[in-house]
Amino acid sequence: MKISVAIQILPTTKEATSESIVAVVDKVIEYIQSENVNYIVSPFETVIELDDFNKAFEILQNCVKLAGENSEQVVCYSKIFYSERGILTIEEKTSKYQG
Repeated sequence: MKISVAIQILPTTKEATSESIVAVVDKVIEYIQSENVNYIVSPFETVIELDDFNKAFEILQNCVKLAGENSEQVVCYSKIFYSERGILTIEEKTSKYQG
């Protein structure tokens, strides 16, 4: 893996309920799942990792667009870790903490 992107989507919905907000986030996660990349969902963000730099940014862009289509407005925070030589994977970073 060469790039890891943490994606946090914070939508504002007309209903302003937890359920309506979760529904938007669920659509974004379903989209990420359809992209066939390594990912992990956590309570605050979803992290994807892959080898294709451009594809990673395409996925990030599509997450924001999808959330925007399903909400009044959307804020997206992202963190990016990149190295041509490879990165520590999700598994390498978290496996020792899994029960």
